[in-house]
Amino acid sequence: MTNIAVGCTTVYVPNFDPAKVCNLITTEKINLSMTAPAMLQFMLMVPGIDKMDFSSVKHITCGGSAVPQSLIETYNNLGIEISQVYGITEYSGAVTFWAHDMGVEKSDSMGKPVFYGLVKICGPDSEEEMPTGEVGEICCTGPQVFKGYWNNSEATDEVLKMGRNSRSFCC
Repeated sequence: MTNIAVGCTTVYVPNFDPAKVCNLITTEKINLSMTAPAMLQFMLMVPGIDKMDFSSVKHITCGGSAVPQSLIETYNNLGIEISQVYGITEYSGAVTFWAHDMGVEKSDSMGKPVFYGLVKICGPDSEEEMPTGEVGEICCTGPQVFKGYWNNSEATDEVLKMGRNSRSFCC
C-alpha cells in the first residue's frame, strides 16, 4: 500500500511463477519487491538466472518466515539488499523489521520493533518477561494493536491478554 500512497508504479503478480517473475523484473525494471523467502529460493533455480539483468532491483522485503542468512548473503552478492519483516494482522501489519544495515550476523533476530511498538517475550502462563534466549510467547503493545475481533468478544478477550484497554496482544 505504501507504493500506492507515494505514487509508485506497482506491478501485481496474481500467481507466483519464478521464471515469469524473473522475466518481469528484467522487462519492467522492478526496483522494489515484497516476497516470501521460499520465492527467493525458487527464483535462484530459474535456468539462466546468472545471465539475467537484475540491476534495477535495489531492495527486497521478505515476510512469512525468517530469511536464512545464506539467502540474504546470496542476494547481497547479486547487489540486492534483503530486509525482513515479522508481522501479524492483529498488530496492523509489521511488528519488527530487520534491515541489512543492522548486520547480517543479526539477521536471525527479526530486527527492531516498528515506531511506537514494544515487543517482549513472555512466559506462556504469565506476562512476565523471559530472560534472553528463553522460549516464550511474543507479546506486542502499542497504538497499532487492533481493538478486537468483529462481533467476537470472547476471542478478543482471549488474545488481548492484559485486557481491552491495555492494547497488548500476545500470539
